[in-house]
Amino acid sequence: MDYIPEMDMEPVLKGCRLLVLPYVAFHGASGTLTTGASLGVPILVSRVMEVPEFSEVAIEPSAASLTSAIERFLNDPAYAVAVLQASRRYRLSHSTEIVTRGYASALDA
Repeated sequence: MDYIPEMDMEPVLKGCRLLVLPYVAFHGASGTLTTGASLGVPILVSRVMEVPEFSEVAIEPSAASLTSAIERFLNDPAYAVAVLQASRRYRLSHSTEIVTRGYASALDA
């Protein structure tokens, strides 16, 4: 898939059965991760992102690992639930209210 402008991202993500973020290097935050999680999309992330909510289901950023994880998601209901739960944990810990409180706290310090 080619680049999708941010304003067009939500309808595309809403139609996804699974969002895969196979970063090989990562610095900062992922708008795609946050948007996907806010829409309730199950997400597979690579270990290099070091996102605590995904520690149990994070994958190595290799073709073999990605293929295996996608096949497992599609064929193993328990794994699919674990991926969805990780996405939900991320959504809950990165809600607008929580992020706003964090910024406000940092500014008050």
